[in-house]
Amino acid sequence: MKDALKRTAPGWLLAVYRRIRQGGRRAARALSPTRACRVRQLVIRIGVSSDIEEFRAETYGSKEPETLDWLDGQLQDGDVFMDVGANVGLYSLYAAMARPKSRVYAFEPESQNFARLCRNLALNGVLNVVPCNLPLAGRQGFDWFEVSSLEPGSALHSFAGPGAFQTAGGQAVLRQGALAVTLDALVCKYGVPQPALLKIDVDGTEEAILDGAEAVLASPQLRSLLVEVTDRGDGRGGGWAERKLERFGFRAAGGGAWTDFRGLRSQNQIFQRSGRPGAS
Repeated sequence: MKDALKRTAPGWLLAVYRRIRQGGRRAARALSPTRACRVRQLVIRIGVSSDIEEFRAETYGSKEPETLDWLDGQLQDGDVFMDVGANVGLYSLYAAMARPKSRVYAFEPESQNFARLCRNLALNGVLNVVPCNLPLAGRQGFDWFEVSSLEPGSALHSFAGPGAFQTAGGQAVLRQGALAVTLDALVCKYGVPQPALLKIDVDGTEEAILDGAEAVLASPQLRSLLVEVTDRGDGRGGGWAERKLERFGFRAAGGGAWTDFRGLRSQNQIFQRSGRPGAS
């Protein structure tokens, strides 16, 4: 019925409907600024202060089922899980609450998302997540962090220049100075524990982060990765992650559906360790 109305109603009427609907959503958020989301066997409370956060709460259990399946099948008690590009913390929360004896490092450099990540941890009384407000990159150093939107829950931010999605039609609203580190520096120099599971979803700079993670990738303690891969239309396709990770002993083990946005295709790809790190 709703789809039929969208096809037949005049544009001005749809615009009025959207404004009324948005106003109703804002009023509902003012009265009840949190949502109790049932995500498989868990009930997780999420703060909602924007339309994007509300969308994330509504689609918590359905937007990326492959990520939840991966965590259910791979995360064990005592594991360290690194969530790079944690946003407001949906998958960090799920991992920490599903496996309370694990430890999660949640990396989110964007200020509004980081604040909401911390609030969501407090809402659920979660203490086994370490929120980290810094970007990861292929090299250590100071550069600009390009913020695509200041709306809590937003995505498509990038470090050290516009990301693939900004180049494809977006535009930064703020350039924030940031000091980036590599995964290898975190583990080998600064004493952060070696992860058993690693998720990297940063909207286009995943390859650079893996460039700075050779020691982490070579460690036999790392069992599995989930990496968002973007096909930039440059002839390389979406197979660069498989080619890069193969030499560290990882094989492709499934993933999510391809999605299209701004003329680019993205997919969550899962990799499992299958042999000796460094084997060719």
